[in-house]
Amino acid sequence: MADYTFFKLNAYGMIDTAAVLRLADVFSALSHARNLHDSQPVEVWRRQHKVGVVAAAIDRRGARRYAS
Repeated sequence: MADYTFFKLNAYGMIDTAAVLRLADVFSALSHARNLHDSQPVEVWRRQHKVGVVAAAIDRRGARRYAS
């Protein structure tokens, strides 16, 4: 078991909210971060090490393409 810190970031990349939970492993922490994630990225830290970020993927299929 280890303490993981979850930082939910705002649109400017600044910390909006933070929480600390004791979880079994990194996989459990990232799974929990996915549950926290709505439209804001969530960084997951264990002590001073960032173990992951959960963020929305950018869908580029609808992007316009311009010929040069």
